[in-house]
Amino acid sequence: MSSQVANSVTQLNTSIAVDETILSDDPRIIVMRFGSKSDAMCKHQDATIMRVAPRLQAKAVFYLVDTVSTPELVQQYDLYDPCALMFFHKRKALDISTPTGNDNKVSELLEEKVLVDLLQRLHSFYVSAPVDDPLAAIFDFKF
Repeated sequence: MSSQVANSVTQLNTSIAVDETILSDDPRIIVMRFGSKSDAMCKHQDATIMRVAPRLQAKAVFYLVDTVSTPELVQQYDLYDPCALMFFHKRKALDISTPTGNDNKVSELLEEKVLVDLLQRLHSFYVSAPVDDPLAAIFDFKF
């Protein structure tokens, strides 16, 4: 089950909806924000997502996942931070080397410019000129 939050952002309310979205054949980068919609950090990140989503709709599609209504995903994706962004493409979580050492999610609050830059670079790295060697496919991004 899902619901439209804004014109270009969708709320996913079940783990089945999350799985179906990840397994979809969408050619864009899939961005999922995991966390509680009542958390202050998530509210700030959601506001940023709402501002950038219309500009990036050709490169990325955004989803909000409330971990309160999908607790099974907390363990599945090791979601122990109050707010985390994960990126998917071609049915796989994208590896992003961050300063925190978390290679498959970003738990820092990303401001508009940083989020736009990250998604443009992810799109270039994984979509425009995809890497065939999975060992070379760790995208290095510094905040």
